[in-house]
Amino acid sequence: MTYSLKQLQYDINQLQERVDSVTDYVCVYFGNNWCITARGFANIADAHKHGLFMMPTPGCFGFVVIVHGKEFWQVREDQSIMPDSMKVEMGDFNNFVVSIKEQ
Repeated sequence: MTYSLKQLQYDINQLQERVDSVTDYVCVYFGNNWCITARGFANIADAHKHGLFMMPTPGCFGFVVIVHGKEFWQVREDQSIMPDSMKVEMGDFNNFVVSIKEQ
C-alpha cells in the first residue's frame, strides 16, 4: 500500500487532533504544606475512588478531583473533599497546588 504525501499529512493531522483532545482525570490529595498530584485515571469515578483510598493516610486533609484538558482544567467539587478555606492553582510542571485562601 502506498501513501501520497498529502494522505500521510492528513493522517498525521488526524492523530494530532486525537492527542490534543485527550482529557486527563487528576486526583490531588493534600495535607499541611504538601500536595501530591496523581494522574492517569480512566474516569472521574476512578480519581474519586483514589482520593477516598488516600484519606486515611496520616496528615491527609482532603483531596480534589480535576478534569484536565489541553486548554482547560476544572475542579469537580461534587467529587472532592476540600474545605472551603482552600484553593486550587496550577503550579510548576503541570502539577496542581492546594493551599489556604488569603483572607
